[in-house]
Amino acid sequence: MNISDQKRNKILLILLFSVFFMSLIVLFGKVVLSGKTVLASDAGVFSFQLEHKIFPSSIAGGWEPFDLGKLWPPENILPRRFLSPLLEPANFILWSYILDTVSIFFATFILLRTLQLSVLASIIGAMSMALSTHTLTLISAGHLSKTGMMPFAILTFAAMYRAIHERSPFLFACTGLIAGIAVSEHYDVGYMFCVLAAVYGLTIIIRPSAPPLTKPNHLKLGLGILVAGIIALLSFLPQLQFITTQIAPARDAIVEKGKTTDPNEQWKFATSWSLPPEDIIEFIIPGIYGLETGNQKKPYWGRTGQARGWDDHSIQMALRQHGIYLGLIPIVFGIFAISFLFTSRNTSLPCYSTPGDCNIHLQGLSRFNVRFWAIAWIICVILALGQYGPLYWFFFKFFPYGAQIRCPIKFMHLVELATSILFAFGLQQFLTIMSDSYNSGNKKAFHLILRRITSISLCILGSIFMIFLFTILSSNRLNAYWTRIGMQTLTSQLMDQMLGAELHSIVIAGFLIGLFFLIRKNYQRKALLWIMPLAIACLLSIDMTIVASPYIKVDQHYNFFYSRNPLIDRLLAKNDRYRVTPLAANIIYQIQYQSFRYFGINNTFPPQGSSIEPEMKDYMRAIGNNFPRFWQLTSTGYLLAAREILPQLSALKGITPELWFSIIRNEDQSLKLIEGSSANAAFVLLQNPSALPRSSVFYNWEEIDRKRILDRISDATWDPETTVLVEATNSFRCITADNLPKTVPASITKYEALLVEIQTHALREAILLLNDRYDAHWRSFVNGIEQPVLRCNGIMRGIKIPAGFNTVVFSFDLPYKQAAIIKVCAILFMLLWTAVLAVLHLRNRMKGQNSKEQ
Repeated sequence: MNISDQKRNKILLILLFSVFFMSLIVLFGKVVLSGKTVLASDAGVFSFQLEHKIFPSSIAGGWEPFDLGKLWPPENILPRRFLSPLLEPANFILWSYILDTVSIFFATFILLRTLQLSVLASIIGAMSMALSTHTLTLISAGHLSKTGMMPFAILTFAAMYRAIHERSPFLFACTGLIAGIAVSEHYDVGYMFCVLAAVYGLTIIIRPSAPPLTKPNHLKLGLGILVAGIIALLSFLPQLQFITTQIAPARDAIVEKGKTTDPNEQWKFATSWSLPPEDIIEFIIPGIYGLETGNQKKPYWGRTGQARGWDDHSIQMALRQHGIYLGLIPIVFGIFAISFLFTSRNTSLPCYSTPGDCNIHLQGLSRFNVRFWAIAWIICVILALGQYGPLYWFFFKFFPYGAQIRCPIKFMHLVELATSILFAFGLQQFLTIMSDSYNSGNKKAFHLILRRITSISLCILGSIFMIFLFTILSSNRLNAYWTRIGMQTLTSQLMDQMLGAELHSIVIAGFLIGLFFLIRKNYQRKALLWIMPLAIACLLSIDMTIVASPYIKVDQHYNFFYSRNPLIDRLLAKNDRYRVTPLAANIIYQIQYQSFRYFGINNTFPPQGSSIEPEMKDYMRAIGNNFPRFWQLTSTGYLLAAREILPQLSALKGITPELWFSIIRNEDQSLKLIEGSSANAAFVLLQNPSALPRSSVFYNWEEIDRKRILDRISDATWDPETTVLVEATNSFRCITADNLPKTVPASITKYEALLVEIQTHALREAILLLNDRYDAHWRSFVNGIEQPVLRCNGIMRGIKIPAGFNTVVFSFDLPYKQAAIIKVCAILFMLLWTAVLAVLHLRNRMKGQNSKEQ
């Protein structure tokens, strides 16, 4: 290769990287420049604000102080996690998505290079993976853990591939560490990737063309697999403990509750969000069934995420906040790569004989990889079908935790990776044959493969065109269906979206075919050798960026939810730590869910639905519909109500308006909360005087067992303002003090997620009640001396205090501390091992240079 070719190749590589980063600028630029954050439904700024406060102790779990409180799952150790203390929560979410997308690109590039693909094919293949819409568009749903998991899941394959070929214990250990981090970040999808990686590794070892295993190699391989398993387990240990103690029992409880009415409840639970067979068409036609649930103009109307019994009621829209477009260009080149599996070279002929060119046939590991990933693609698509397919029952019945993993459509993440790998192999074949044909002058081989890939493209274009015609002819049926599901006002927009999606794919396919015809006429021009990959990369970038762009949106309500307003100011000024509960429209719920948590205002949502813990189910069953009693026991001192429901609250004693307000929409569609009056305001903040203080001293208490406590909670003769119920197993007694005050409020001097400090004065021995959830991991200290934490009033925390002035401290003992220490030690061990090998490699290299000089 001469100097000009080297310069041209460097320029080409720079241009290819520039194409990818230009896509990122187009996708995320509008969000960065807005000064706000990306709209990600489940990735609330408030949760990352809490993580910002408790990191790095959060890797051992913690306590989530929102609502009544609950366990905080152990955080994973990711490089981007260390940005948390440096960035504001909103910026952390945005830049995490950007960094994760870049990481997916480079992880895929490393994997493809490990599979011995060229730099050009690897860059473009990595671009298709990073911009693949199923993972990228999940930003709209706020699934940050999935994008954080993906780079490590992809690198697992690269590390394992090298470990098996080099029989290196170190690389096996790296494989285990990377796999453990992937599963720790997202349990379900990480687990799926690890299962596929294990199958991939096994097929590499036992493939017919693999070198025979000698006894030393057997030992190295066995030792390596053992090391990988141990390191993976250690790096996943805190999350495994959380799954076995929290997630699995909770999901089992949901299933068991449903089995009382339906014996197939577990199957229905596991196969929620299956991929409907008709949605497969979206692999090549993006958004044909609409964009996403909640989109005002082009909502998703397909069957993914439909509620149970939807065919009977058809009143709830299907919930889907992502796309599944794999890219028309990757599909074309992927099929092109697979087509080489059906041809084989006649080995008795010379290498460049015709017909029998070695370059137009896949050989060795390339053939193995294309075969494996083609089969993996098919199987994963069938598994993604879930309840609609024939294979998911096998995963459901025979795989560990298979029955507890929801959403079979998660297998689409594996389909994305398989598509990108097949795309890279197909592109490699095309570019290699194109280059060799130019250099050797053998145009017959090049025209052969050009006809093949053009035929594939024409078949796909023809199929899309037939779907386009069918859509036009079926307009009346489609309008009738949209009317039946309640979208009669959107029929014209939905039809425009369908036709627009089909035209989009027709245009992309047309440009691709036009590119092939251009090559056919000018194949002898050397410039095509670098123009072609750049043109494919640009077309791929334009295609995928256009499709993903509607899902990456500016959070227009960011300033509304995360800025001070009259309501926030009023509640912060109170400083009484009473909780607030919503009794109004969805926007009020969102204010409490986001704004209150962000500003540290305590809130209460009555637990409901099948996903709450058994303890809370029993408690709410005892409360029944007596919500005033629930508000009293949970220190809910404020109610947020819509004006129209005030007559329903007239039975509550003593409630008084604190603040009247309305929420208006500005010209730019942003929201604003303004103070109003009783004459014109839409909402009101009410004070509930019956609520217990957040913390108080009781001189009267009853020590009874749990069952009797639950009975007493709903007993109208029990007065929570005078007597606290203390759970006891061996004693049943009632302590009274008639000559003392019924209850005395205590002063909370420090309130943090993992630490609460209270100052109080007691006239005699008493019970200090803190109206926060009880958990066995809380420890309590009175004047520095540890005392047992008591379960009070069914679910709250309490402690017995002596007479006099007392300082009471509740300290949360991190539940997964030992497991987290082991995980950190495993990571430090791997870092030390890496450093030692790097030093040894550098020393050997320096010795080699010195010997050459001598």
